Amino acid sequence: MKSVNLNGKWQFKSGTRQKGRAYPGPRRVNRSDRLVQWMSATVPGTVHTDLLANRIIPDPFYRMNELEVQWVDKEGWDYRREFVVTPALLREESIELVAEGLDTYATLILNGKPAGRSANMFIAHRFDVKRLLRKGTNLLKIHFDSPVQRTNALEKKHGALRVALEPPRVYARKAQYSFSWDWGPKLTTSGIWRNISLQAHSGAVMEDPFVKTVWVSAKEAIVEVSVRIRDFENPLTLSATIQGKKSRIRAEAVVNGKSAKFRMKIPSPQIWWPNGYGDQPMYALTLALRDGKKELQKLEVPFAIRTVRLLQEKDNEGKSFIIEVNGVKIYCKGADWIPCDNFIPRIADATYEKLLRMAKDAHMNMIRVWGGGIYEQEIFYDLCDRLGLMVWQDFMYACGEYPETPWFLEEARAEAEQVVRRLRNHPSVVVWCGNNECEWLFCTENPTKGPDDMNGSPIFREVLPSVCRTYDGTRPYWRSSPFGTGFPNDETNGNHHQWNVWSFWKDY
Repeated sequence: MKSVNLNGKWQFKSGTRQKGRAYPGPRRVNRSDRLVQWMSATVPGTVHTDLLANRIIPDPFYRMNELEVQWVDKEGWDYRREFVVTPALLREESIELVAEGLDTYATLILNGKPAGRSANMFIAHRFDVKRLLRKGTNLLKIHFDSPVQRTNALEKKHGALRVALEPPRVYARKAQYSFSWDWGPKLTTSGIWRNISLQAHSGAVMEDPFVKTVWVSAKEAIVEVSVRIRDFENPLTLSATIQGKKSRIRAEAVVNGKSAKFRMKIPSPQIWWPNGYGDQPMYALTLALRDGKKELQKLEVPFAIRTVRLLQEKDNEGKSFIIEVNGVKIYCKGADWIPCDNFIPRIADATYEKLLRMAKDAHMNMIRVWGGGIYEQEIFYDLCDRLGLMVWQDFMYACGEYPETPWFLEEARAEAEQVVRRLRNHPSVVVWCGNNECEWLFCTENPTKGPDDMNGSPIFREVLPSVCRTYDGTRPYWRSSPFGTGFPNDETNGNHHQWNVWSFWKDY
């Protein structure tokens, strides 16, 4: 596998404005033609941080400057960069443009020809671009449509839904908080917000490795190792090595299809525990794919051995709601995690480490990744693995009804499949959750109706649990937070959100 990193220095300009024409917005922007000229940009980044760096907009977090930048999300934006392709790269059988995060409505043009489109901020996109590349200098342009105009158009076409805050936002597979929330400003971003690169290879490629704990006891653990194999031709040899602090196990198999799966036994396994209940030992799986003596690819996958269950047993109030890890009931203590900056690409790894270590030092053992934000960066989950912070992982839906048209349901399924495959090896992730507060708000506003009457309910009732069963099966799925039998925010069963103290000034 060969890779060409396309991060770093780019250029950007308005993809909407014309030179000399007046537009609504701040006077000093209208009087300038700078927005129609190519300016320096940084990738990963956002259009807001690029405008800040070029001194086009003021700091939106200072005083009332948020109001001065509300024109930004109504613009389209163009990004471009040149890069060099060598003859050696062009000789590879497959060359893909891999964009790990495009925010959100993107059209990609490579050397003047269409290369692909994106309409989902949360997932990576792969585009076959070998036919479009040429030896030497190449030009990649990415146009981002205005997220506000696109969502408004979708709402107009498909109809308004019952949604808190900005109703059109639910049509966009984009961080919902960026349209404004009770805790933060309205800064609806666009841009290349995660890594972008060219990836080239000849022959088979491994994808989506998974280490699934099948059985564990003090004497032995059995894990199931699986991996998908793409561009497969000849029978290949796959070797797997599991390395722990006290053990090293190796297995080998002949691959004759598009996937491989086999079981391995780990003697005297070291078990992963939440903070306060034990240590967090990690294992390393190394997969090597060979064609004869030629090594085609090697993958390394950190994982841990642990089991998790959700216990709902009858008690004197109704039913319990208890996370059990390795057969032990865990007293969960933690906090809700929202993105720690509106402009995610400028969050340093050190910031993640500082905040999550503060959580551990405060004796927390659970962090809930809230459904109005993002599926977090890889460093977040790596740190939670190491620190023993269990992760309650919401899917990215919050506080509203969602479309249930076929195209949206298919987008929801594709997104969930990629997210589950990406995060399932992290022992810290202990719960998949469908959304934040959607059913509760719907049933509060419609007391004669139930959760299944809500627009979008098939996503949370059918699509997401099906994906979690198919691609994971090692941790529970919970439909929403809050949710339970009967009224979604009942205090006698399921999980409960207590807003009376914060919202209504009730005595604790």
